[in-house]
Amino acid sequence: TKEGQIVDPEGNKLLDAFQQPITVDLKTYKQIMVTQEGEILTTSSEGVSESLGFIKVTEFDDLNKLEKVGNSFYRNAGGAKELLPHQANSKIEQGFIELSNVNVVSEMVQMIDATRGYEAMQKVIQSIDSSTGKIISDIGRPV
Repeated sequence: TKEGQIVDPEGNKLLDAFQQPITVDLKTYKQIMVTQEGEILTTSSEGVSESLGFIKVTEFDDLNKLEKVGNSFYRNAGGAKELLPHQANSKIEQGFIELSNVNVVSEMVQMIDATRGYEAMQKVIQSIDSSTGKIISDIGRPV
């Protein structure tokens, strides 16, 4: 932002470990680096390095207790316990984009397979229904 706060594409502010927006003076610092632990390191044009703090990273013991809120946010709605930093497995990678955790081609093949199975069972049910209808109408007819 104009104030030097780090935001995502939707304008949500990146928070530090104390839930405060992280601010970087872009006129003073020429390089910003984020470590895997979430520490924000800066280097000034004079070559002086400084730590601006740590990015707030939260990990929970049971992800099923989280409730989706909006596009990419979750709320602890079911009482999941927040793990302590030394218990968490999360790490931050600077300059990477997180990919989907699904293989699109594989999921499409499985979806097509499920659809074909559904259609086959639907035809079986229609055939049984037709046979049952014929039997009922034939039983009621005098010989």
